[in-house]
Amino acid sequence: MLIFLWIFMTAVFGIVYLFQLIHLNLIGLELIALLILYISFRQSKQNAYRPIWGMDIVMAFVMSILYYSHRTFTYISPNDTEKLILVIMSFVLSQIFGMFWGRQFYKHQHQQENKK
Repeated sequence: MLIFLWIFMTAVFGIVYLFQLIHLNLIGLELIALLILYISFRQSKQNAYRPIWGMDIVMAFVMSILYYSHRTFTYISPNDTEKLILVIMSFVLSQIFGMFWGRQFYKHQHQQENKK
């Protein structure tokens, strides 16, 4: 699980830094939301929820770094709470949708196996 969290954190910071360099900050954050959607779908399909909880802790750490660092990352200004809420809600919604679809896919796949 630690390797998964390390790879996830490296990918998130890589996306954040790369999209800041090309001045497409919000597209980078939405790409992270798609990454969260995909990972939560895959993990909930396998009924593995511990990596999802670890991913939540990593994302709280990332959001605090994006909020408090003003020289390295210029994503969120100190007084821009609306943008912070928007980004956090996009991450939360993508994770909820990924978990829901993953569970539905797991149930459907499990029912298919029981019919055989």
